[in-house]
Amino acid sequence: MKRLKNKKIIAFAFFYYLIFCLWILLFKMSLDLEAVGSVRLFNLIPFGLAGTFSTRMLIEDFIYNILAFIPFGIFIKSLRRDKSLKNNLLVGFLFSIFIEVSQYLLAVGVSDGTDLTANSLGALLGIFIYDLFSKKFSEKWVDKIIGEVLFPLGFLLSLLLIYYKI
Repeated sequence: MKRLKNKKIIAFAFFYYLIFCLWILLFKMSLDLEAVGSVRLFNLIPFGLAGTFSTRMLIEDFIYNILAFIPFGIFIKSLRRDKSLKNNLLVGFLFSIFIEVSQYLLAVGVSDGTDLTANSLGALLGIFIYDLFSKKFSEKWVDKIIGEVLFPLGFLLSLLLIYYKI
């Protein structure tokens, strides 16, 4: 019964994370769509925008995207333990494609192959982190930490981000 409760908490935390990700990545932490801007650029070649933006900005963006998708990998592995690495990674890649296509359709950013690469790498790292900790401790313990420690901390951090960005 306790495992089912943890799964529900983790599923809710994952849903919150997805909504928060969409708000950050699509709406640039704004509640005003006009403030988001109107950029519609599509580039499928990873690192193909190297001459368009500064190298520092591209590296920072790459690292931020990796970091943003590590929780995705952790959540997806926790909720879909019985699925293969390839299957779980595919889910992360498809969510990333959804974000990039949405950015293009809504004209709210650059749809970029580099982002697909970084997001997928972040999801992969999250899956590996989950596997590493579940082997060292136990899946039950890792799920408990996700639901009872990491989600509340992430929630508080997101509230601080919302408070200081709006």
